[in-house]
Amino acid sequence: MKNLIQTLCLTIILAAGTAAGVSGTTTPGADAFAVGTDLSETGSIHGVVTDERGEPIPAVQVIVHGTLRGALSDMDGRFKIPGLQPEEYQLEARFIGFENVTRLVRVEAGAKTGADFTLVEQTVDLGEITTEATRFPVSSSSVTLRSAELSGRPRRSSPELLELVPGLIASQHAGGGKAEQLFLRGFDADHGTDVALSLDGMPINLVSHGHGQGYADLHFFIPETVEAVRVEKGPHTADQGDLATAGSISFKTRSTLESSQIRLDAGSFNSRRALGMIALPGNAGYVAASLEGGDGPFESPQDLDRRHVFARTNWDLGDGVGLTVSGGSYRAEWTASGQIPVRAVEQGRINRFGAITDNEGGSTSRTWITSRADRAVGNGTLSVEGYLSRYTFRLFSDFTFFLEDPARGDMIEQEDDRLMGGGSATYTHRMQPGGLLVTGAHGVASRADAATVGLWQSPDRDRLSTLDHADVQQQSVSAWSQWTALFGPRVRLSAGARVDRFAFEVRDRAASASGGAHDGSASASAWSRETATMFSPKASLVLSPHRRADLFLSSGAGFHSNDARSVIRSPQKATPMARAWGNELGLRLRPVEQVSLAATLWTMDLESELVFVGDAGTTEVSGATRRTGFDLSGAVQLSPSLSITADLTHAEGRYKNAAAGEDRIPLAPRMTASGSVNARLFGAVDATLRAVHIGARPLVEDASLEAAPQTLVNLNLGYRIGDVSIDAALLNVMDAEWNEAQFATESRLRGEPQPVEELHFTPGAPRSFRLGLGYRF
Repeated sequence: MKNLIQTLCLTIILAAGTAAGVSGTTTPGADAFAVGTDLSETGSIHGVVTDERGEPIPAVQVIVHGTLRGALSDMDGRFKIPGLQPEEYQLEARFIGFENVTRLVRVEAGAKTGADFTLVEQTVDLGEITTEATRFPVSSSSVTLRSAELSGRPRRSSPELLELVPGLIASQHAGGGKAEQLFLRGFDADHGTDVALSLDGMPINLVSHGHGQGYADLHFFIPETVEAVRVEKGPHTADQGDLATAGSISFKTRSTLESSQIRLDAGSFNSRRALGMIALPGNAGYVAASLEGGDGPFESPQDLDRRHVFARTNWDLGDGVGLTVSGGSYRAEWTASGQIPVRAVEQGRINRFGAITDNEGGSTSRTWITSRADRAVGNGTLSVEGYLSRYTFRLFSDFTFFLEDPARGDMIEQEDDRLMGGGSATYTHRMQPGGLLVTGAHGVASRADAATVGLWQSPDRDRLSTLDHADVQQQSVSAWSQWTALFGPRVRLSAGARVDRFAFEVRDRAASASGGAHDGSASASAWSRETATMFSPKASLVLSPHRRADLFLSSGAGFHSNDARSVIRSPQKATPMARAWGNELGLRLRPVEQVSLAATLWTMDLESELVFVGDAGTTEVSGATRRTGFDLSGAVQLSPSLSITADLTHAEGRYKNAAAGEDRIPLAPRMTASGSVNARLFGAVDATLRAVHIGARPLVEDASLEAAPQTLVNLNLGYRIGDVSIDAALLNVMDAEWNEAQFATESRLRGEPQPVEELHFTPGAPRSFRLGLGYRF
């Protein structure tokens, strides 16, 4: 049986690897445990670290000998190490200025084991001690999702991991192969313009992308390989730079597997998925691959085809040096029915799942390698990361139908072919000047993108004319530093800053004298270059008047860069880097052990800028904006088998200099909310009932057109028998009629005398199901 399973896994890996390397088009030029671990068969260790006077000690390193597992105590001295197999472990608590303490702890399946530590002060020579600096949260909205939260249920794709980020809504509107549209803190961040995303230190966002600035397609990595997700809202951390205005999301892959596994899923609309993950001997790493497909609920099948392969390996090079290398390859193809106008459905031309143009869609690929080396240096740790990525993208879209070309139609084709590389070096350390605990983190980074991007008028996928075609080179270098001082367990002060230097270079392959649309009649122009520099200070103050309450005050500057084509070509004053400034006042409460609450008031200002419109190949003005709002979140553990979580974000966004009544920010969400009930039924079945809501939002500046509010409810069930797991999902439980994407668009249908501006939408799927079967070995 084991040999058969291994053979099946290898077959999936080889098939995905072969397919991922085949391109249909060519163009020139902290504490973590295994994702998917059944919590009923593992236990956890919880405890508090205090000094001899009973005062809690934050930032204590608690390690589990013989494993790669551990935790850092929080401001209350509390720590938690989840997902441990039932057996006896040796724990050790370490902290500068105190004697190390070890103890034996036995973990039972499904149980919480207590392990408190009392540390005794001692005199130390800091030069003889190597420690790892901790990352303290600088705002009440900072969240790190560990494997315990991520493994609640199987996920079809990596973007589904975003469901667990409080206040974030992701919507797909182009056949499942295009990047999701992201909504966060009153931002319609498009496909990533104001949300910075990364995987193992490699940026996911692509600058000066053929479809839109900061385009971030998360589909390229396998969700089961992720062990932690770090979420920062607002521009408050010094290590986050370009595009991290509304926030940043950092994914970290697992270093090892606790077991190999194979998994098969199938469901409504011909959806299917096969996953294989094989652990390498000696905890040296693992190999994973998946094949995915589906047709969606549309009259014209999507023919979605995704193929992934990923591998990660780890080496201990001795002398305190560790090295990790990972890489993968991804390929996707799909068709899409696109966004449809309301009038076409009301007039009976099509139904909700029909299409005006049913051959939208495209293809994309990404192949990458990342590396990381860590070494103890002095009283800290030096980490060096590098990455290299090859990417292709081709997308066919039709938003306006017969507005521009009544005879042949308005389909456009967008393309991006790029090589991206870069790296960073970070030094983290800890000091105790005069008994004061100070942690420092400092870094430098560089990135270079070389891309060929294009836009064509391509009715029925046949190129007719060139609207834009250019070579783009964009480079950036940055340096940052952040210091955190703990004035006892009740006061923490952080201050930091970063400086970023950008160079933008563009060479038009089909340049017209106007610098706008391009007709393809001219030969490639010479390279044009612009540079820009941005300085971004950050600061936060955390007061803990009680061990169960933390008050946060944060302020920081950030930015997003703009498309190099808008920087170079625009006859008006370009905006290479748009300044953002965010402020937060937040509160975290833990009134009892089973309840955690957080509330945050925030503001965000973004300066006026010129932005490149990828769907038109033109540049337009985006006025200065201000967003104000609040976040609420909470979690309640009602019993060992029942918990509830909920979050809500309300935002009001306005253009600063627009006339009253015409100052709304199109697509900016006013309210998003989600909640879930998680339960273990009959002692064996894990169940999650989750609801997500996005409120009405304006589609145009005067709010005369609005996107309708909608609520979606999903139910997930899981059952495990030994090494076999069975999962079931009922999606859209209430069978709601909902729209996954909504826009205000001026379009003309065939035969219409005049264009009409109205709501265009992509329908969400009706009630559907998904079944999964997994086996671990």
